Amino acid sequence: MQTLPARSGEAEADPSGDTQNVWTQTRFQEILEALDEALVLWDSDLNFVLSNRRLDEMFDTRDITPRPGDHIAEVMRCQMQHGSLSLPDGLSAGQMISRWIAAITRYEKDIEVATKDGRILNASSHRTGLNGYLVTIRDAQRSAYEDRLAAVNDAIQALDEGLVLYDSEMNFVIGNRKLHDIFYRGEVPHPQVGENVVDTMKRLIDSEFYVIPDGQSKSAFLDQMTNTMKTYRKNAVLTSQAGRVYDTSVHKTALGGYLVSFSDITEQRRIERELEHQREITHQNEKLSALGELLAGVAHELNNPLSIVVGYAQMLQDQIDDPLISRRVERIAEAAERSAKIVKAFLAMARQRPAQLEECRLNDVIENALSVGASGLRSSGAQIDLQLDKALPLVMADADQMAQVFINLIVNAEHALADLGEGGKLLVRTSRNARTGDVVAEIRDNGPGIDPDIQSRIFEPFFTTKDVGAGTGVGLAFCHRIVDGHGGRLTVTSNARDGTSFFVHLSAVDGSGQETGSPQGKTTNGRNHQILVVDDEEHVADLIRELLEFMGHDVTTATGGREALRCIDSQEFDIILSDFKMPDLDGAGFHAALEKTRPDLAARFGIITGDAMGQKVLTFLQSGACPHIEKPIDVSELSALVDQLATKAGVSKR
Repeated sequence: MQTLPARSGEAEADPSGDTQNVWTQTRFQEILEALDEALVLWDSDLNFVLSNRRLDEMFDTRDITPRPGDHIAEVMRCQMQHGSLSLPDGLSAGQMISRWIAAITRYEKDIEVATKDGRILNASSHRTGLNGYLVTIRDAQRSAYEDRLAAVNDAIQALDEGLVLYDSEMNFVIGNRKLHDIFYRGEVPHPQVGENVVDTMKRLIDSEFYVIPDGQSKSAFLDQMTNTMKTYRKNAVLTSQAGRVYDTSVHKTALGGYLVSFSDITEQRRIERELEHQREITHQNEKLSALGELLAGVAHELNNPLSIVVGYAQMLQDQIDDPLISRRVERIAEAAERSAKIVKAFLAMARQRPAQLEECRLNDVIENALSVGASGLRSSGAQIDLQLDKALPLVMADADQMAQVFINLIVNAEHALADLGEGGKLLVRTSRNARTGDVVAEIRDNGPGIDPDIQSRIFEPFFTTKDVGAGTGVGLAFCHRIVDGHGGRLTVTSNARDGTSFFVHLSAVDGSGQETGSPQGKTTNGRNHQILVVDDEEHVADLIRELLEFMGHDVTTATGGREALRCIDSQEFDIILSDFKMPDLDGAGFHAALEKTRPDLAARFGIITGDAMGQKVLTFLQSGACPHIEKPIDVSELSALVDQLATKAGVSKR
């Protein structure tokens, strides 16, 4: 191989003394030697000028390097004799040389050259500025291999997973960009080729990259990770201090090495947790729904016997003169009324229906909520201070939904007071805001308060400060939605010194009177009416009859819809009060029959039901076909229903 003199220190002068020319030739030779291709230059007469070392390496011809001036035919013949080149079958050396010379002089590209060891080389001829021939030769097979290797490397670098290869001794070989992004973007240096995995992992552990499980030492964690490698474990989960979660899998290579992949599954884990949370909420809702149905069934079964206890207790209160017996009856009445409120509250919570806004007494709603929601507070010994403003105006609200709001707030307070025992205090207060005119209900506890950093989030759905399993994070969001749907506001103030206060603000009904106690006793319109009472339970029918007779009305009873229709055929009635669920003809069927035959009586038809949960009952009641009250029967509600029906139909006084 002909080479030009290399520069060492000051360039040596050539015979002509042209130092700059020598330096230029030296740089040019360095460029040629840096090429991956073999290169040989021939002059215009096809005489050898120079070549680079890659040519000798490719043909293994270091001992027969051509000299400047050697003709191409002599050089090629020498190559064939040396055994570097292979002749195709049927061709002589002269014929092959002639073909090569013809291809070179025509400046052909991709000329195939076969070597004795079976390699296929590709040669290309190029015209030089002096009409010479520059021939470049590359190893086609090596180039294809390098291309494939480059493609594989490019694919590895493009992966979204971190990938690292260790040899059979667990020494580092190569890693991709994603691996660097995961582990080595900070101060932790990238592993060097040959570095053992134990040293690499120890450096990451010492830099506190990983979250080490509680109770585990750094050395134990290092042993665990090393064992993960040795056992080719799949899907091991590692967490970084930055909060990222990685699925780590180790694969065995064909040469006994270790290929480790790292997948960032942080978002996947977040979605899985959210789905699990949603499944838990769904499960809780299903349990609540089943519990609601159970409570509704139990409440319905209790309604009729409770009606008898409540009704007769209220009647006896006005008929007994003995103070001792009167006090006992009063206690029976109070206990029965409390039980009735609890049953109605259960039914209200279980009932699934749109909001029905109507004038109601907020104090009554709160007292009902306390009957249900404050049992835990009472059992723990907490003090309950009830301060209800008796002059409170009416509000337009759905009493059932507002009761659920106050039950939630009371139970929330119970959780806040759980650790205080008898030191816990709950204040329930109603008042009217003098400036805005709003009716305000306050639920205050003396618990530890709510952290200021999270007070703005407590009304968000699924946000909870309770331990896992102790709350779903829907209670306060549910309360906020209901109050907002009533055109009101639910606000909170809280600090560690004073505890927490929730305020429910509702607009007062314009021009409404003050809340008053529930009227009891005889009908307020002073009329005596002929009333037909229909109930398939004889004892309940008798109770309603006696209550109405106590009010001064004339009452006839029937144990079913068909019997009631026969009574109507033989007697005139001003008002009809009917149960809904009856075996022969239910309330809806009875009312429909009256609309066809006695529309005047259908207009004076009221329902007294113990099952306001059934879909058929709800549909009928929501149609507005007739007014209704629910069992257990309250004397004041019964009196008001009679007055409503009499006034609605314009029944004259008898």
